[in-house]
Amino acid sequence: MMSSDIADTRTYGDVGPGVLHFRQVRRPGPRVRGMRARTLSVPLAVLAGVGGGRLTAIALRAVVPASRSRVLSASLVPVALVYPLARTAVDDRRAVLREVGGVAAMAAATALAARSDRSTRVTAYGWLAHAAFDLVHDPGRDSRLPDWYPALCAGFDAGVAWDLLARP
Repeated sequence: MMSSDIADTRTYGDVGPGVLHFRQVRRPGPRVRGMRARTLSVPLAVLAGVGGGRLTAIALRAVVPASRSRVLSASLVPVALVYPLARTAVDDRRAVLREVGGVAAMAAATALAARSDRSTRVTAYGWLAHAAFDLVHDPGRDSRLPDWYPALCAGFDAGVAWDLLARP
């Protein structure tokens, strides 16, 4: 048995004639495209995302130091487009409207950052706004995204914002 299977295994006690028997019953996990889904806990996904966001921002600082803020600002819209593009249907119109509103908000943040003399700070606030969106948004049943994705994305966004605010 693999360590990842432990969460899917439950031990149940059966009382027989004077004997306590234990048996392990394995419950199948949810399936995603024919494979058992590996769900991450929300805190673990957020921490992994923060690390990934920080590393991405640090790499950009090393590769394109003069235009790091512009690259990260221009990335806000494609990052926000992940949710509406991952839909298999448009069954939940409210979720779609929230997602399109998120894309519009990120486009506004990008435009504001382009015209601001504090573009790095505005870009960081855009990433923080997207992190907040990720934490409260429920993609619904018609999304192809795994359930741990919003938490991972929120952490990534917060990691990018952290680097932008720490090293303007």
